[in-house]
Amino acid sequence: VEECRNLERRLQETEATLAVVTEERDRTQTRLVEETTRAQAEAAALRSSVADLQASLRCSNDELGLVRSQKETAEEDARQTAIQLEETASRLAQSMKRSAELSNHCAVLEARC
Repeated sequence: VEECRNLERRLQETEATLAVVTEERDRTQTRLVEETTRAQAEAAALRSSVADLQASLRCSNDELGLVRSQKETAEEDARQTAIQLEETASRLAQSMKRSAELSNHCAVLEARC
């Protein structure tokens, strides 16, 4: 009979311990679900931020490519303009030289007359 009571008492203690452990397990599972949900939401937000940054980077790279292209075009235009200015300056110098020659020729002719 004493042994039966001891077993009964041990069973009650075991059941009480089991109830405490079960309650702790349930709290832990709830906390894990909450933390997992929060981590998944944070991961989704980070993925969205990364996607936004990648899109922004693509736009920036596109803009950079356009600016480089415009710079190259402007540099080529400047080279062509410089060449045209040199050619114009050369023609102007030739015209001025020819004008001076004609002026001298006219002066010689006037002196003869």
